[in-house]
Amino acid sequence: MKVITALTGHTDPRRYGEPVLLVVHHTGSFSLASALQELGRRKLSYHYVIEQDGLVWKLAPVAEAARHAGVCERADGRIRPVNQRSIGVAWVGGVTESWRPTTWQMGALQELAAELRRGTPSLRYVAGHKDLTRRKVDPRSVDVEELARITGLEAWRRETA
Repeated sequence: MKVITALTGHTDPRRYGEPVLLVVHHTGSFSLASALQELGRRKLSYHYVIEQDGLVWKLAPVAEAARHAGVCERADGRIRPVNQRSIGVAWVGGVTESWRPTTWQMGALQELAAELRRGTPSLRYVAGHKDLTRRKVDPRSVDVEELARITGLEAWRRETA
């Protein structure tokens, strides 16, 4: 798997321990360039972005908290910050309701997750952004069970938080 590093700088120090959760997003854009422009405008970041052809871009060091998911709504109704204990990965796409990640994007996520599991022993769970908050729909057309099969991680549930 080829990974190109292009750090965005929109991160914070990790204050609450190592990452335990992999959060999968879609960018809501047609291209990496437009996704990067929007991230920069909003001062947000993912750790990794995967293009339609499976090319992986590293935008933030895993040792830092990228600004990608905000908060999660727990089953008990409490709100909890997510970025401090997670790694954010986004597929380029998701513009239409019928969108689905390409075979190359799925394969790249599988490889990336295997690499992250080896380098981050604390990583245990996976979730889509939509699994953390009712305000989000990403990634479209992929549920948490499918993400668990792809990544080899446990499916995150609201009760897990």
